[in-house]
Amino acid sequence: MPGEWIPAAGPNFMVGRSGRKISQVVLHTTVGTMPATIATFQNPGRIASAHYVVGLDGRVVNMVRESDTAFHSGNWEENLISIGIEHVDDGDFNGPRTPQLYAASIALVGDLCQRYAILEIVLTFASTPKSQTARQPALTPSPLIASWPVRRYSAVRRRAQQEDNDMYFPETQAARKSMRSTNRTAIWSSGR
Repeated sequence: MPGEWIPAAGPNFMVGRSGRKISQVVLHTTVGTMPATIATFQNPGRIASAHYVVGLDGRVVNMVRESDTAFHSGNWEENLISIGIEHVDDGDFNGPRTPQLYAASIALVGDLCQRYAILEIVLTFASTPKSQTARQPALTPSPLIASWPVRRYSAVRRRAQQEDNDMYFPETQAARKSMRSTNRTAIWSSGR
């Protein structure tokens, strides 16, 4: 597993995935600092966690094992099939992120996409009521979505998929082009 291991409190995740396969990466923002996020996920009364936290300095902290279910999306089914990644914003939700954060996050997402053949990356950066669940439309879209380097994430996901296809299913260039056009990264602006 990439990143420094700092475990979340036991009540904040579930061991295993109830037999479900990982098929998504869900990107979040912390609305806080790295120490505050770690403290939150280590607080057994919070019932919240993510697999990874990426800092503004590029530090990656692994808090829940990938084989376990983190409580990050607000949607139980999505938790079972996804890896949750929180991105530190030092309390400035719509503020700029650093090149180091983007580089570390994109490298992590690329690694996950390759290892799990993930085709779906979900953004959850929206100012919505907590009662909304993932995949419901955002009531107030966040300006952060417009500034997030979505194309870079899409490219790393496609590259990981292509490497996997080249390894197991060699095919012609025309077939690859057709495959790329039908397997696009899904992006949602959804609540948590």
